[in-house]
Amino acid sequence: MSNDERSIRSAFSGFGGELLGGVQGMANGRIDRAFGQGFDEAANLCVNLVAKTIADLVGKINEGELLTPDEQLLVGKLTVLKAEMERQLHAWEPPAE
Repeated sequence: MSNDERSIRSAFSGFGGELLGGVQGMANGRIDRAFGQGFDEAANLCVNLVAKTIADLVGKINEGELLTPDEQLLVGKLTVLKAEMERQLHAWEPPAE
């Protein structure tokens, strides 16, 4: 292989490496965004399930029903749990690479 051929291959290899690096960076960004979006959706789903359970129990009260002692305890614990979940989710940051 001549020096000219080596120079051309080297130049192409460098360009190809830069191009591949750019494509990999774009793909990683999309994966990171998809992960973040999936995390947000899963977190919202969990918080909403807890909120719905609280709302269902409070709805019984609004309809004039008395909650059992166990239901009263459950509303209190779920309310605290929901607040703590929201606090930690708002404070969460993805791990650094």
